[in-house]
Amino acid sequence: FSPGLGLVSAGLVPPPALVDKGSSLSSKIPLSAISQASPSATARVSAWAASASQLGQAQRVTASAVSSFHVIFLIDNSRSMSRADVLGPAGTMLGRSACVFRALDTFADQLTGLSGVECSVVVFSTQARVELDHAAVDASIKGKLEAIRMRTVPRGGGDFAPALRAMHGLCGRGVDIGVLLTDGRPGDGWPTINSTVAAMRRDFGDRCMVHTVGFGPDTGGVHAGKLEHLAQQGGGRFHANAKLDAEALVTTFEHLSAQVSTLRASVLMFGEKALKPLPVKEKEVANAWEGKADDPSSVADRCHGQIMLPPGNDPAGALLPRGPSTEEAWVHRKPFAEGALRYATHLWWKRPHVSGGVSTWHLVVKESKFDGAHDSPQAVHGFFLTNHRR
Repeated sequence: FSPGLGLVSAGLVPPPALVDKGSSLSSKIPLSAISQASPSATARVSAWAASASQLGQAQRVTASAVSSFHVIFLIDNSRSMSRADVLGPAGTMLGRSACVFRALDTFADQLTGLSGVECSVVVFSTQARVELDHAAVDASIKGKLEAIRMRTVPRGGGDFAPALRAMHGLCGRGVDIGVLLTDGRPGDGWPTINSTVAAMRRDFGDRCMVHTVGFGPDTGGVHAGKLEHLAQQGGGRFHANAKLDAEALVTTFEHLSAQVSTLRASVLMFGEKALKPLPVKEKEVANAWEGKADDPSSVADRCHGQIMLPPGNDPAGALLPRGPSTEEAWVHRKPFAEGALRYATHLWWKRPHVSGGVSTWHLVVKESKFDGAHDSPQAVHGFFLTNHRR
């Protein structure tokens, strides 16, 4: 979905239905072209539908020059990481450092086999040390991570700036994604830390980003806000794990691997524009959709909607109108939620029955937070299905 003309995943299921790119969906997902119900917007939809046969090649967007996706883990190795106070399986207590490497294994499992994905590891206390430099994420990566775990002994304090400077030195070959994990407050000052991230972004732009992961109670409260600000400055996202729980940390790294995987697919499909963030959107108040099925006009805009599908014998072919259209596709003006890559916005799809009455579907629009994924309806459709099949 994009302003004026775009796409929304429309699952044909009883309302309310949530359709998410993260779900495992059939390859025969109907898609709807949405436009504001104004003469000019409706004309754009009509013109696009009339020339749909010319868009058969649209999903083959100019390939990105980027082919390397480099994940750099900055792992806190301060003395506190030696504590065995993390809740593990069956109520066991595990060491903090061991839990981090256990979570790294999960990350590797999710990304092994994806071409162009590389991994570096930097461990830091008062100084930083590069333990792994641009290693391919293949069948050998877990053995390399285990070797690092075996020779890593937590000691000393925890300064962020040396780790970030080490990351800076590893960047520049493609897309670089830093993940800074810490269980405490930094020993060096925030001005120095923030300026180090700013220097990376100045040198590499949107090709370089930094996520932060807090692990343990010392990363909560005011410190959580500092880690969140650092991630925002680095174009990334803060992941809070104030509770020392091994499975929760594994889940965080699963989310991170999904973000890397989807970002890789987006850049390969849409080019480097997929790295450029769009302006931040204000979210609507909680539960703004409740009680709005009959008349959503106070929170949504009325649009024209048409189900669009490729030919049955050509799944990669041009999208063509399928079935009757509606003049009541109500798209909320503000998203109700956001993830690392997308906004989620409510959509009410109303269509009168020939025999009387109205069908109402409650759907969710997923809108990219980055440029490039709005180039053409065909490109979005192709990416959506390819990402699900993958």
